[in-house]
Amino acid sequence: MSQDKTKSGINHSASSLGIISQLQQSIEHPQYFPLKIPNAEIADVSNHSNQQVYMLRNPNLNKYLQIGEQELFFWKLFDGKNSIKDLNIEYINQYGELGDTILQQLLHLLKSNGFLQEPPQPVIQIISQKIHTKTAFEKFISLISWFFHSSLTTGHADRFFAWLYRHIGYLLFLKPLIFLFGFLVIFDTIVFIDYFFLRHISLLLSKTGVGMHDLALLLTITYLSLFLHECAHGLAVKHYDRIVLRAGILLYFGQPIAYVDTTDIWMKNKFPRIVVSFAGPALNGILGGIFFLISFFTPDSTPDSILVQAGLINSIFFLVNLLPIVETDGHYIIQDYLEINRLRPESLAFIGYKIWKKLYKREKWGKVDFIYLIYGIIAIAGMVVMISVGIHLWYSTVYRIVIALYHHPEFIINILGLLVLIGIIVLLVHFFLRWKKGLGSIEKKIVSNLHRKEK
Repeated sequence: MSQDKTKSGINHSASSLGIISQLQQSIEHPQYFPLKIPNAEIADVSNHSNQQVYMLRNPNLNKYLQIGEQELFFWKLFDGKNSIKDLNIEYINQYGELGDTILQQLLHLLKSNGFLQEPPQPVIQIISQKIHTKTAFEKFISLISWFFHSSLTTGHADRFFAWLYRHIGYLLFLKPLIFLFGFLVIFDTIVFIDYFFLRHISLLLSKTGVGMHDLALLLTITYLSLFLHECAHGLAVKHYDRIVLRAGILLYFGQPIAYVDTTDIWMKNKFPRIVVSFAGPALNGILGGIFFLISFFTPDSTPDSILVQAGLINSIFFLVNLLPIVETDGHYIIQDYLEINRLRPESLAFIGYKIWKKLYKREKWGKVDFIYLIYGIIAIAGMVVMISVGIHLWYSTVYRIVIALYHHPEFIINILGLLVLIGIIVLLVHFFLRWKKGLGSIEKKIVSNLHRKEK
């Protein structure tokens, strides 16, 4: 949102009269007096870039906004005493040009994210919102939508991660152990390439055929690996004394995926943000290395097969999350390191058509152009690697599952039953938490009524 503006003094001539005229015409609500919330937190997250960057945090709603120097200038003036007209005049005095566009965009973002104190709603509007009830059909549609794409999170996750960090999580960040972790990640990478790409070892436990125990174990290891991946992100947030806003599960087509909200790390500079992004894949790499290493001491046994299976799954998560094929952890690591917003879409647009335009017109290349080119090449290489992973997964695992389903159609019913069971469990947990939350609100009302009677 921040824009580069050239500072210049005000020219008291006909041009300044034109600016004032434009100012009066462009402001829709000149008597609006913006007032910022009193407890907003602001952090300077600028690094080595030429542009000043700040992060605003709304602790009431846990909302975040990245702003620039011009937006910060307006933010400091949102004291409830300056009208829109006053704010624009102050901006003209400071920068020598009209800042109405920046102001209107900033006000829209601040309002929509709760950074401004709004006048109270009319009583009639509040009552109408309260008495509106959903029909049975609307409730059914909401339930179906929730089941296919929703989140089941808690706002009390920070206490859990603070406790976990104090008791064991801090070990992940001890410097003497970091070298050991680095060795495990390198060991994991070497063994994974050998097992997965060269030997085509399957992710299934059975050497021949496919049983329900194979699929159940595959799902269990996958869910646990994703859970630990997200826990590592949360522990990294606590390592830098920031807040884990929420944690829980996201539902995609009824299937739960672990989730941790690390947005509060945006209040730090780029290095802590990089560490938080890298922590998840790194833990998968460490776990993969540990599983592979232990499996060397338990050859040709069921525990050995389970350890290899767990090592392969964690290794895949380690690799996939570091490839910038979409907005993965690897993408955010590169973006934070380079301090370039919208790095992925801009890079893809550059290698898609902008590069050919530059080559055709023989335009001079800047530093950013080379960055876009390199990132674009890395993204394309990542897609090639992912295709290779998909081919090997098909050859070693998925093909066997498809053949088993073809010869044993009852497996389809068993698999669907297992997935539906997981979805129902998540749904029951959701309703239990809502019921518990309702009991909590009732208890608060009873306590408040008792206090009133005592008074």
